[in-house]
Amino acid sequence: MGVDGRRDDAFRVARGGGLLKRLARLAGRALGLALVVSVGCHRSESTPSDGRAPVPAGSVASRVPADSRDATPPDSGWKTGRVELPPSGPGSVRVTEISRGAHPGFDRVTWRFEAGRPGVRVEWLDAPPRACGSGRPVRLPGAAGLEVRLSPAAAHDETGAPSVPDPPDAPPGSALRDLVRTCDFEGVVTWVVGADSKAPFRVAVADDPPRIAVDVRRAEP
Repeated sequence: MGVDGRRDDAFRVARGGGLLKRLARLAGRALGLALVVSVGCHRSESTPSDGRAPVPAGSVASRVPADSRDATPPDSGWKTGRVELPPSGPGSVRVTEISRGAHPGFDRVTWRFEAGRPGVRVEWLDAPPRACGSGRPVRLPGAAGLEVRLSPAAAHDETGAPSVPDPPDAPPGSALRDLVRTCDFEGVVTWVVGADSKAPFRVAVADDPPRIAVDVRRAEP
């Protein structure tokens, strides 16, 4: 007997009912198959319940970034106010690399880490940046400064030597100026990005390898 008893029952009816019953059974199966195909086609073209446009079968729902080494923002929303994201886990992490890139419509600065991601807070400053230890003003090119605060994190090794080289110069076409480190003390590392204006920005994170990217929108010519 089958799992629900239906296969054996149908088989016995087919054997004991003669040719007419067998033909009727085959006709019923053909009708059922046609109904399944019809319903399946209707569902594949219907609009989802959340109001979005239907997605054709075989289409790709998400896009792969052009540069797979860069972090990808969880959404495309641009902001001008403070953005904060939590760390990927407990414990301090070490900054190992900073890279810069000019992309169509925005500039990107990426911080890479040895293991895990620190928490990050990004915001435009209302006053000139200051060094966290001495409190002295820090000279920054540009009319605006975008502060990127990483915590818990360090930009030095056990001997106190820097763990990350100086940031590279701005690539051709970038609207951002120099990056200035203003703090590396007691688990807090801060860089300030010089810019001509307080443009919208967004923050992205990734875990393989661990990195944080800050995109700043560039004014269209």
